[in-house]
Amino acid sequence: MFNFTIDPKITKEFLLSKNSEETYMSYYLGIPVKKGLFKSPLRSDKSPTCAFYMNAQGDIIFKDFSGHFSGNFINVVMFKYDCSYYKALRIIANDFGY
Repeated sequence: MFNFTIDPKITKEFLLSKNSEETYMSYYLGIPVKKGLFKSPLRSDKSPTCAFYMNAQGDIIFKDFSGHFSGNFINVVMFKYDCSYYKALRIIANDFGY
């Protein structure tokens, strides 16, 4: 008899069942998720113009108040790697060995 392992469908919910939003944000931004303003890790930034906040849906959002970027951990990966939503999900799953 064959024993096949079926890969789970990679979704935001699947990723969040494996790790927290904070873990993904910290990994891809290279900074801890904490209160306060800080310089953007996504661009050259001379002054603290970025922060994290929780939106109405309970997602942690990385916000660059210069108007340069705003989004959740998947949006961060999409921006950083210039890729689609589904490609970003695959990148995260691959980077974390899922």
